[in-house]
Amino acid sequence: MNPVADVPLRVLRGGAIADGPIHALIRTCCEGAVEPDADVVLESTPDIVVVASRDDGEPIALYALSIGTGVLEFIGVDPAWRRLGAGTALEAHLVTAGRQRGWESIRTRSMLNERNVAGVGFLDDRGWTALPGGIRMSRGLHDLPPIRVPDGFAIRTYRPGDAEGCIRILNAAFPHGPEWTGDEFEREYLAAPHFTPGSLFLAVRDGVLVGTATAACGHHDGRDRARLHWVAVMPGYARRGLGRALSLRALHHMRTLGYEEATLGTMEWLPGAAELYRSLGFRDLYRHAMPYHKRLL
Repeated sequence: MNPVADVPLRVLRGGAIADGPIHALIRTCCEGAVEPDADVVLESTPDIVVVASRDDGEPIALYALSIGTGVLEFIGVDPAWRRLGAGTALEAHLVTAGRQRGWESIRTRSMLNERNVAGVGFLDDRGWTALPGGIRMSRGLHDLPPIRVPDGFAIRTYRPGDAEGCIRILNAAFPHGPEWTGDEFEREYLAAPHFTPGSLFLAVRDGVLVGTATAACGHHDGRDRARLHWVAVMPGYARRGLGRALSLRALHHMRTLGYEEATLGTMEWLPGAAELYRSLGFRDLYRHAMPYHKRLL
């Protein structure tokens, strides 16, 4: 193969993202990448698609851009044509287009995972910066600290009729996320394969539910595993040790079920979340769901 850094670039309408060859190229670029997800990319609605092609017209690289928002929906190169200059040419074209429009920066909509070594390395090498995203963490369950419930509180498991209180906790603890509804709680909890009433732990104060944590145990990501899931405390009761007590109660439950390790996912921008889990002995595995941005001016 010859270097393709000088390959002509074609600017197409945004709807071209659904055309057969470009559709196939996006799937090829995303295959095995963990993040971004090809289905998510293909659901996007860019204004333009810029394509680099072989001499016979077969596309080998592309980027998709939403001009109105300055958002890079996707950039990718067919693995067989990487390290030959096509990606560099596309990124340079993108930066020039952004500067001509007077943009101060460009950001990605597609999230990246540190395990996507090619994608992360490509952006890092060209001066893009990862913004706060998610963290995957794990810890062994053989040496758990004891559970210490703060005075005036109790921890119990889920009972019929607790759904409304759980929804109130989740909406208060995560005000910037999608709103929890009865249908969402049904899908995420009551109808989920991992759910049992004995796996959902609730902190109670004077008969009122003020915190929650779940031991989500079962088949996930291809194997049987235990996950610490949806730890949440009402803001008025934060920093009293409830998150720690609820987390430990769920972890001890996992150990009684025979699990030797627990995993969890949290977001870097959630105040104190990662610090809490690290204080409980969790270690970082990798970052994921990372948007990137690049300053142009």
